[in-house]
Amino acid sequence: MTTATDTRHLGACEGGVVNADARASRQLEGLLANEFTAAAWVLLRESGCTVRKWRSNLTGCAYTRDPDWGIVSPKPTTAAAFSVFAHEVGHQMLHRVGSLPRWLEEVQAWEYALDAFDRFGLPGREDVERRAERSIGYAFGKAMRRGLPASKLYANEESKWWAERIGVRDSAAVAGHTAAHRRLSPCNRSLTASCRAS
Repeated sequence: MTTATDTRHLGACEGGVVNADARASRQLEGLLANEFTAAAWVLLRESGCTVRKWRSNLTGCAYTRDPDWGIVSPKPTTAAAFSVFAHEVGHQMLHRVGSLPRWLEEVQAWEYALDAFDRFGLPGREDVERRAERSIGYAFGKAMRRGLPASKLYANEESKWWAERIGVRDSAAVAGHTAAHRRLSPCNRSLTASCRAS
């Protein structure tokens, strides 16, 4: 028998905590029909995270300072949506204690998401890896614009592989990567349109 406590992770699907067992069972059946959502359900159960809201775009947020372990994410029905979902769960699992540089948190959260693809044998990992590369490149660029030397990215074992893959050598390489990330971001449609026009 499913209880409201068991389905609290799905509560944001319809704006509130699920109270009716029958409705919760229908939601769960619908969610588990897809391999990405089935994997997402396992991550939620293991992590204790709660979904505050399902977004319609491919962006997310992890509230690592709040006691409810809340995340905002797209419904994990595709590889791209699952990657954002797993990335936000990764932030909750890895970054609740202590404080790391933001660029390193991004590397760790994307590694967690990519590991989830491997763990569950999900398709689309290559596309997600390219998405992670753009996102990490943006985080590296932001850190370097704020004064972080590129040598620091190579000194850290967790970020060295990504720095080599992206080609972080100087601020120009990162600036190009950052511009590409902005053009591809769904939040910057006007920027994308202006880049195509020029």
